[in-house]
Amino acid sequence: AMYAAAQLVGASLGGELLVGVLNQRCLSSVFAYAASSSHGGVGAGSLLLLNATLNAGLALTHLLCRRLQSMATPILVGFFYIAATMFSHPMEHHGHCHFNVLRVFALRAFAGVWGNLEDTEAGARFVYALQGKAPERVFQRFRADPDGARILAERRSIRATLADRPALRALPEGTLGRAYAAFMDEESISNEGLVAATSDPAEEILGPMDPERRLVHDRITDTHDLWHVATGYSRDLIGEFALMSFGYEQLGTPAYRIFLMMSRPYWALQVRGSRELIDGARDRARNAKWFPVQDWEGLLSVPLDEARERLGLGPPPHYIRHHRVGGRLRPEGWSAAA
Repeated sequence: AMYAAAQLVGASLGGELLVGVLNQRCLSSVFAYAASSSHGGVGAGSLLLLNATLNAGLALTHLLCRRLQSMATPILVGFFYIAATMFSHPMEHHGHCHFNVLRVFALRAFAGVWGNLEDTEAGARFVYALQGKAPERVFQRFRADPDGARILAERRSIRATLADRPALRALPEGTLGRAYAAFMDEESISNEGLVAATSDPAEEILGPMDPERRLVHDRITDTHDLWHVATGYSRDLIGEFALMSFGYEQLGTPAYRIFLMMSRPYWALQVRGSRELIDGARDRARNAKWFPVQDWEGLLSVPLDEARERLGLGPPPHYIRHHRVGGRLRPEGWSAAA
């Protein structure tokens, strides 16, 4: 069983590398870049961590497969190691630096996000670098949906509406818009800040978009915090993980799934009930309506409970907010002196 698992992992990594390189049509560019550039602005400490991580994994796999008298897996993993090292540097393409997906698989971007989960720009880079064909699938579904087609035809943007905090605060108590304004005030965040943090990574990694694709991308970005309010998952760590789980089911964003899988031992072992909450978020997403095409502008003036019913969500699950303190997850209000 161990032998079969090792071979499967090696074959998966090797196949993933081959498909990724061929899809990006950049194999020759990679070799040219590696031959003409030195480390592309990646810090020495990051390079050391990257190489140590990859070498350790390769060495352990090599030892295991040597014991099993097979060299197929270490050879495949070796190819993955070489390519990941080369791809881990930003590449010049038409005079413009792009973040590469295998930099994320080398754990460097994951480490950057994990080191500061409130760094929205780092999170955006992690997500965009692993998008693959997910944005195009979302766009095609959006355009094929009657409500989505109407939004595109109207060239509707919700950005200005969500930025008008006084108008949202003036909505009746208990409405989605009023709850959104209170949420943004409580968290000391703004939609403008979210847009500013994600615009550069989107431009660098996703590249230019036509007006319709830009509208869909912006609408999903702009409504991110509305998703928090509607689902009841807050901006604490457990809430963010739950919204990632929900978002993965709704949008098919690979980065959400990868982040949840890699961080699962951290939160699942520390917070009782977190697995049920976070895994349950996917079930809620399956049963809910598709969020990207919803009439969020109209829902802002609707009572929050009614808006949740219209969205197919039902009441939000109860959970205790948790934050990271000294590397561990602690419930909100926790004190070392307590």
